[in-house]
Amino acid sequence: SLATIYRHFPGKDVVLVAGLGEWVRLVRKRIERLDLGVNPAERLAAALEHAAASTDAAPVLMGALIRALATTDPAASGPKLVVESEVQAIVRHALGGHPSLDADAITRVIGHVWYSALVRWVGGMAPDGSVGRELAHAARLLVGTGS
Repeated sequence: SLATIYRHFPGKDVVLVAGLGEWVRLVRKRIERLDLGVNPAERLAAALEHAAASTDAAPVLMGALIRALATTDPAASGPKLVVESEVQAIVRHALGGHPSLDADAITRVIGHVWYSALVRWVGGMAPDGSVGRELAHAARLLVGTGS
């Protein structure tokens, strides 16, 4: 019941962001089981394309999740940090600890591209499949195909 949910979460946006965190965690676990290849750029592109593909089937849900992620409610900061941490884990796993790559900087930029691409897609400004393509393109630009 709603009363039970709101004993644990102070509002709808916090519930949705917490759900997004769990979704990203499950996606990360699936990605960690994949053979992503050898080259860090291609590994990152493949991981991000895989993650983005799981959003394509649910544009309405993703719209709600992205709107919730934009909330200014301070109670959502904890669940937002979970989302951020899971995205960082996806990127770090894909980069494979490559010593010449700044994983923190790459993760920050990928996070911005991911959010922007999702906002454009759920807002009807970009076609289905565009989020994965944007992320893969960003991965290759950031990491370089020769790494």
